[in-house]
Amino acid sequence: MSRFLTGLLVALAVTLVGCGGGGGGSSSAPTDTGGGGTTKDPTNRTIIGKVVSSATGSPAVAHVVISLGERTVETGGDGIFRIGPIPLDEEIPSTFMVDVSGVGVGFIGDDLITYNGQEYLFNAVDIPVGVRNGDTDDLGTLTARYSPDGTPMIPYPIKDTVIAGRVVRSDTPSVGIAGVTVTFGTAVTTQTVTGKGGYFALNVGRDVNVISLFMASDKTFSISVPAKAVPGLIGAVQVSYGGQISAANNIPVPDDVLWNLSTDLGNVVVLIGDSSGGGGGDDDNPPPPP
Repeated sequence: MSRFLTGLLVALAVTLVGCGGGGGGSSSAPTDTGGGGTTKDPTNRTIIGKVVSSATGSPAVAHVVISLGERTVETGGDGIFRIGPIPLDEEIPSTFMVDVSGVGVGFIGDDLITYNGQEYLFNAVDIPVGVRNGDTDDLGTLTARYSPDGTPMIPYPIKDTVIAGRVVRSDTPSVGIAGVTVTFGTAVTTQTVTGKGGYFALNVGRDVNVISLFMASDKTFSISVPAKAVPGLIGAVQVSYGGQISAANNIPVPDDVLWNLSTDLGNVVVLIGDSSGGGGGDDDNPPPPP
């Protein structure tokens, strides 16, 4: 009887070893094979999205050309596009292009694109501020209008007017400053706060004439930089913008933005250290002794 129990215990031990010592195989992390499947690239990102048709059932649209800055890609048969790799410190433009001219019958090259409930000119589709700041890499779904008879849409987009821009450091211009309050408009005011990449977007209303947001005597916008955002920044904050130095609370709005020719303010550069011209950093320190 004891011989039988001994044999049974040995057999049980062998069985447990053969099963991986108690399940160690299935609980281990998946192996990264170098294709980026399980480990996110620490230095680059890939922006993705999808183009569908306005036709019933919203079928995917292939051969749509997507352009983001200097990068151009084309949608596949599933309507999906991937733009990358893009270095994490590379500046993301405020708009991108969705060109359906090569798709075929029923699609008009300069027709409007529907995206996030808005209508855009094909060559000026706004990029969500969350994508610019790196909160997400997914642009989501864009809709190309299908017109069997080739009739173009009324060539004027009906959309919100969104003023975009970025706040960066003078000592490291590729680094955005998060947590900066941006105030736009002197007659009608809109405020927002920059995200982790320093990008901001101000929705000032549906089809707004931007110049109407300002008093005739004051066509400026302002930024407020919290002390924790730029340690060591003291005194009145100054910025470099539009080829001139301005106080952070008195930045001239470019004419092309005032007259709705552009919605991109571009980069507002906060002057730090010696480049601030007295606006902060080490400028107040006494010179070293001779």
